[in-house]
Amino acid sequence: MKTIKRLINSMYFRFLTIFISAFIMALIIAFLFTSLTQFDTVKSMLDSTFENKADQLKALVSEENIPIENAIGYLSGPDGSEVLYKIVNQADLRLTADEQHKVERGEVVSKIAMLKANKVNTVFKIENYYIVLSPNVENNPITILFAIQKIFVLVPLGLGTIFIFMATLFSLKPIKLISEASQKVAQGTFDIELPVRGHGEFSEMIRNFNLMIKALSTNEFLHKDFVSNVSHEFKTPLTSLKGYAKLLKKTDLSEEKRQECYDIIIAESDRLSKLSSNLLKLAERLFI
Repeated sequence: MKTIKRLINSMYFRFLTIFISAFIMALIIAFLFTSLTQFDTVKSMLDSTFENKADQLKALVSEENIPIENAIGYLSGPDGSEVLYKIVNQADLRLTADEQHKVERGEVVSKIAMLKANKVNTVFKIENYYIVLSPNVENNPITILFAIQKIFVLVPLGLGTIFIFMATLFSLKPIKLISEASQKVAQGTFDIELPVRGHGEFSEMIRNFNLMIKALSTNEFLHKDFVSNVSHEFKTPLTSLKGYAKLLKKTDLSEEKRQECYDIIIAESDRLSKLSSNLLKLAERLFI
């Protein structure tokens, strides 16, 4: 669970989500634009084709006196792949009153979803029969148009996702390097220098990071040198105090030599006191 949460909150996931969302929105807009601009053209072409088919069927029935079932068989493709003819009842039609009136007058009416199927249908009347012409579901311009649109949406979406993922990995690589280097610096490792490529924002950020590491390295050196010097300054008088204190324990020490030891101990004590006072003042300046 923690791994999934960290993945969701990662910069890689956020960048990828933003890019893919923007890409999908662009594809949806392009799909809708293509559908709105091309659908009417395809529908007009189908309407013209269906009207010709309707006129041919009417001619066979009225002029050649061919039974309507036979005429439909003549006009249909060998496997019904071109246009599907159906004789339907009036109750099965989804026509408005105006469209119904046009059909009764002998006009040809085309609309979408006239029957239960969501496709372009053309209806007209011959004698007492209502004839519906429909494009073959698997082989008509509208189906082909939507199939092509799906290809043009899914293929760029798949390729775009792959390319965006690779671009995200490449773009965020400097940030990953800086993150890993920061962890090493936090552990006290300052001998780090990240490679700089190019002159963009990431390159500038890496340059600044390298400068920061150099400054921290210098400060660390000065800090260690300062601690070493302070330790030496404390160690020297303490050693003197210890030595003279041992000397005072001798019973055969002359009074003059004893007074000299007292003076040295007092002087070294004053020196330690001043050193401690200076360190306190330095600490106050650093942390104020």
